[in-house]
Amino acid sequence: MSMENSTSLVSLAHFDRARHAIELAATIDEVKEIRDQAEALRQYARQSRQGLVMQNRCAEIKLRAERRGGEMLAVMPKHPPGPEPDQSHHVTEPPTLEDIGITRMQSSRWQAVASVPVERFEAYVKAPKDEELTTAGLLRQAHVAHNSG
Repeated sequence: MSMENSTSLVSLAHFDRARHAIELAATIDEVKEIRDQAEALRQYARQSRQGLVMQNRCAEIKLRAERRGGEMLAVMPKHPPGPEPDQSHHVTEPPTLEDIGITRMQSSRWQAVASVPVERFEAYVKAPKDEELTTAGLLRQAHVAHNSG
């Protein structure tokens, strides 16, 4: 077995483990950690010129984590709007986005990714690419596909 094939198999094993970890993730913290690690690896692959295939593998994990996070956020009870009277809220109130460590923009984008039909999501991440996989690209393609029929 060549060194390139061996490296490819190891990479594939890590990819499969990351996908499995996303499926098993039970909290936003777990999903966010996987997403952040995938983004860091994507940036490293880009900076070290490891090629578009490796960047897109990392980007796919990032997108899958964002999708899982969006699914979780969509069903979470929402924190009541408005400022908190004191800096601590009742234990019975759901956490704020700040409490769980994500921004409103992340929440919105992750939920948008989660709302992309699974067939469109899978088609986007699996299609051969001559450009980088991105959250914006996924949402743009899903929007175009939705509007064209």
